[in-house]
Amino acid sequence: MCSSDLPAWNPASESQAKVALNRWAAGEVHAYFARTTGTARPFSPQDPLTAAVLAEVGGELAATLLRHRHHAKLVSTYGEALLGHVDDDGRVRPQYLQVVGTSTGRLASRFPNAQNLAPETAPYVRPAPGRVLVHADLSQAELRWMAQVSGDGALQQALAGGGDVHAVTAGRMFGVDIDEVRTADPERYGELRARAKAINFGILYGLGARALARSLGSGADEVTVAEAQRLLDAYHGASPAVSSWLRS
Repeated sequence: MCSSDLPAWNPASESQAKVALNRWAAGEVHAYFARTTGTARPFSPQDPLTAAVLAEVGGELAATLLRHRHHAKLVSTYGEALLGHVDDDGRVRPQYLQVVGTSTGRLASRFPNAQNLAPETAPYVRPAPGRVLVHADLSQAELRWMAQVSGDGALQQALAGGGDVHAVTAGRMFGVDIDEVRTADPERYGELRARAKAINFGILYGLGARALARSLGSGADEVTVAEAQRLLDAYHGASPAVSSWLRS
């Protein structure tokens, strides 16, 4: 097949991508709409073409479009955008922030965000000549320090035993057998653990109800300040040693 016989369309254009799917992946498209709407049909100009929709459509073309979107975002975020932060000597010098970093006060970086580089960028980030890059994971250093200085026995035991400290905290906060919840209701288990984790990592930095509500709320699952305050109260009630140490 010569190049003039190949279809020419822009995969970054949603409208052109829908036309391409209707033409070269008609079976998958019709099956998708039959499952979701009860009527087998092609994409219309008004139908969304989100990543979730492409994943549901399935097939080789939809998978290729998803890969294209992924790599296009990588190039935009970690390629073209990153080049603007490379100094004349080829080095990148991000700014590190704490006071105005994250909602919990933990360290953040910008220009660029060097703490959130995609794994695919690793081969292109190299040390200066004669230097090496060292990666260190402190493994819940803040929690370990807090457990030691506060004298919280349950927290110390959870950390020393190598267990899931966030799950242990969730069990204490909500007064449940967290292992039973994990088996019987994995979705609820994930929610309880996520809430305990947000407090575990933020409490040392003066996490308040407003910051916790922002941290936990997303889209339709908004958390009110009052709900966040009840969570903080539950944490303090379940961890009296930590609570006493924070007040002192």
